[in-house]
Amino acid sequence: MSLPHRDQPTVRRDAAGQARDFLDAARAVLTAHADVDGFCHGCRTDYHQLKPAPCEYARWARRSIAHHKPGKEDVPP
Repeated sequence: MSLPHRDQPTVRRDAAGQARDFLDAARAVLTAHADVDGFCHGCRTDYHQLKPAPCEYARWARRSIAHHKPGKEDVPP
């Protein structure tokens, strides 16, 4: 089982490590809350909750990216 990398290189961060804009934050959430064996990796590691993937955080991130980007092909399935 391979776990997704938590810090995606395309996410721009400021000196404090925070995402620089809304879409960067949504991409970081989507990366952290990836599907691992049918369960959400982010919810399991960050909140100690076993939630089915995609969780509400991943769904929010996917909707936000789709709404704010002109090309919907950038949203992972």
